[in-house]
Amino acid sequence: MLSMDRKHRNCRRKKNKVDIKRIASEKHSTRTGDINITKCRFEIKKDVIDYLCSIKQNGGNELCGILTGSQIRENVFRISKASQPCVKSHSRFTCNRDALLANSFIKEDYENSNHTRVYIGEWHTHSEQNPKPSSIDCNSIIMNYKTSKLVIPILIMIIVGTIGFHISIYDGKAFYIIKPFII
Repeated sequence: MLSMDRKHRNCRRKKNKVDIKRIASEKHSTRTGDINITKCRFEIKKDVIDYLCSIKQNGGNELCGILTGSQIRENVFRISKASQPCVKSHSRFTCNRDALLANSFIKEDYENSNHTRVYIGEWHTHSEQNPKPSSIDCNSIIMNYKTSKLVIPILIMIIVGTIGFHISIYDGKAFYIIKPFII
């Protein structure tokens, strides 16, 4: 098998140059404004809440993972599953997600749901009682929004505290704190 970065000797096509910054900017601008967050209803399955409550960070290191869900109907979005921790490295105050584990979870859940559940966001833990996102947390979601191939043009961030949760939506312009309906 040939390496992906080399042309086959019989291929006469010129190598296409890809402007990643332009593509990320175009993807971002075409998504922005697609959804009016104030008119949306967000739901989260009780199983997801129960699971996230079971992995609170009472001492120890941060954990992180993926959320999958779907758009149920116009302006109604549901968080259906939370992955097991997808940790590449972590400490008490940081967690670096393992992309291979995360992508494997997304693909498996997509197949198991008859292609209805897709990547919809990220979760991670904090050692605070009622967590607040750091600038690193927000920048991570913004970067994922710009570079991911999103089916639904939002990203959800859930931070699991020792007592409460922080749940917000990023739509390409701003973060909105939400209180999803538990179903």
